[in-house]
Amino acid sequence: MKFLFPFFLIFSIFGEPREIKEAYNFYEMKEYRKCINRIFSYNKYFKNTKALALLTVSYTRLGEHDSSVYYYELLKKRDGEMLNFEGASFYAGLSYEKLGHPDRAIFAYYRAVYGEKEQDAALLRLSSLLGLKSEILKRLKNTNRLGQLFRRGIIYLFVPQGRLYELGEEFIRGFRMSFKGKFKVLNEKNFYSINDINNICCAVGPLSSRYMFYLSQQLEAAIPVFSPVAVYIPPETLNFIYTPYRIYQLEIKKLVDYLINQLGYVYFGLIFNKNAEGYLWQRLFTKELGKNYGKVLFEIEYGDSTLPDSVFETVDTTLLDGIFVPGGDKRALFMASRARVMFPEIPVFGLSLWKGVFETGAFSLENFMFSSLPLTFRDIIKLNNKREEFKNKYYELYNYVPTYIAMRGYDCGLILNKVVAGKREISPAEILLGLKDLKYCQGLSSDWVFTEDIPLEIYYLKRGKLYKKEAGNEEREIREESPQKGGIE
Repeated sequence: MKFLFPFFLIFSIFGEPREIKEAYNFYEMKEYRKCINRIFSYNKYFKNTKALALLTVSYTRLGEHDSSVYYYELLKKRDGEMLNFEGASFYAGLSYEKLGHPDRAIFAYYRAVYGEKEQDAALLRLSSLLGLKSEILKRLKNTNRLGQLFRRGIIYLFVPQGRLYELGEEFIRGFRMSFKGKFKVLNEKNFYSINDINNICCAVGPLSSRYMFYLSQQLEAAIPVFSPVAVYIPPETLNFIYTPYRIYQLEIKKLVDYLINQLGYVYFGLIFNKNAEGYLWQRLFTKELGKNYGKVLFEIEYGDSTLPDSVFETVDTTLLDGIFVPGGDKRALFMASRARVMFPEIPVFGLSLWKGVFETGAFSLENFMFSSLPLTFRDIIKLNNKREEFKNKYYELYNYVPTYIAMRGYDCGLILNKVVAGKREISPAEILLGLKDLKYCQGLSSDWVFTEDIPLEIYYLKRGKLYKKEAGNEEREIREESPQKGGIE
């Protein structure tokens, strides 16, 4: 018996306090207020990590979120092993969300994914906040890449060599004009050492589809990637690719749905430029028509040379419902005007690419229809003025007339400025969270979208004014005294 006394003495000093045991019993009975009160009856509760975890969960259950995150922050300082006790990190994430701190919630949910309770629920919340499918997050977890999504780093600008080198330099100059944060430049000759970079949180640059594929193969971390020139996105990549071409795919989907399912159109003509973008519009439009049982009756390709009228005269307009002219350059304006003259009764429509020429071509495009994010004529004028300001400033700085690549570099910097918000280092997950909240950005070169949940509208020009198609095919003039949300910045 003489050995029992030291044993009880040690247990009384180092064993779990009676108050905490009783508090846990209340917790299991879902008596959360009694659980909290019993914990407070123990004068050293703030040093007990189990108590702090129970307080975190109990306060979230009671809807007292300020208290929940207070004790969770104490718990983080005390012991990382208890962060997932009874799903404490998951419930802290819920409280952070309720308090308007999704940037903190995502890190709490990330910890909860590796806990013993609420893992699936935490993964679903992460999926919702970051705008990613839960299958992608599960794949990242199973390939040990999920943690890298939450590792803070800096932005890297990629400069290709060869024929794309000048585009890379132009892109970087435009990017520097708008982005105020920290970034590093990586030339193509250093691409092969990309695995040695452990602090990359985002890749930006005029990366072609080939480089996109290489990047997806070489990078061990899944990160956001911005490219103004990539058209094809490798389906097997774990990276999150953003290009200005995504908006046009959504616009075509919106436009085709309206033309076929509301107006009853079936047969279409297609006029497009003989370049990479022109063939992209042709593929996307034809593919979307096929999904909705529409048909293309004719295609006319144009380049720098003028096409003879005989090209149009051979077109049979008996069944023709409309003509799609996607591009918005001067050549496209000329072709759309010719189509209007040759087929005066046939409606012409296109994409928001036309915004840049509406001021000069509004009357040539009478009854022209297009899909776009919310805008007014004032937005169009403002956009064109800002483009001129940018070109003048760029020429003043670099003694060089910029192309659309420089504008897209400026747009990327503008977007990341909104997301980074002055932080010297940021994680890929925080960038994804910011992009999900931003939804879309109407830039100088084009519109960028980061979610499919965007407010696309159908507009058309009539007698030099801009009208929006309402539900039921009604028309409403866009008045300048009440500009819509989403104007040009």
